[in-house]
Parts: sequence; structure tokens; C-alpha cells
Amino acid sequence: MEIRSGRDLRVFQLADQVAVEIFAISREFPHCENNETATSILFTQDCSYLTAETATRILEENREIGRMLGAMIRTPQPFLIRP
Repeated sequence: MEIRSGRDLRVFQLADQVAVEIFAISREFPHCENNETATSILFTQDCSYLTAETATRILEENREIGRMLGAMIRTPQPFLIRP
């Protein structure tokens, strides 16, 4: 796969998808909770803002993004944009 920009990377696409989902979900939170992000997924589940299934899925997606970024850091050459 030719990489022309960061948007071409699967990790970018997955992270963007998860961020959009978290944003959409957070719009339903009470105002005082709107500033919380993925670090508060378990809290939002405990407060019944998210189902256990949704929280588990989002947390797993975040772990996958972390694994993907870790692999990119360890071996960046395949992900470099070439002129």
C-alpha cells in the first residue's frame, strides 16, 4: 500500500472511527461528564451511560490502536511517506 499521508494508515482510520464514536456517545452524557474521554469509559459504564458491551468493545479497539502504534514505533520504515 502506498502511503501518501497519515490518513492512509489503518491505525489512523481506526483511531478516527473510535474517536467519532466516543464523541457521539459523549454528546448524550450530562454536561458535567462531557469533558471525559476514553480514559473514563469504565466510569461511564458504571454510571449506565454505556452498556458493558459498548464499553468492552471501545476499550478493545483502544488496545488495538495502542498495539498498532507500538508496532509502528518499533518498525517505522513501512509507514514512512516517500516523495
